[in-house]
Amino acid sequence: MTSPIVTPEQHKALGINLFNSTWDLIEKPDRTPDDDAYMINMAHASAYHWKQLGTPLNFARSEWQISHVYGILHRGEPAIYHAKRSLQYCVDNGFGDFDLAYAYEAMARAHHVLGSA
Repeated sequence: MTSPIVTPEQHKALGINLFNSTWDLIEKPDRTPDDDAYMINMAHASAYHWKQLGTPLNFARSEWQISHVYGILHRGEPAIYHAKRSLQYCVDNGFGDFDLAYAYEAMARAHHVLGSA
């Protein structure tokens, strides 16, 4: 079976829509366990699509969102893994201000979840 071809425009649209849909679930007050699993999958899927055509800034923000999702679900190890990736993208590419602050926020949240804050 061959894979369907996804255009750059489709990757971008999917990356954006999945990121925003993940955020909708992050803000949903009465998430179910199925919502939580869906939220994890959408965050990873968004990162996948951004990785196909995005920039290091898109990658940093995608990793931040994945870390954030794991953090609010109290899953420390994947939260710290993705927080480190977000921070590394910021450091390697000279991102400051907003994105660097959020990468450090992800690190703090992940360490808190792990109990090492």
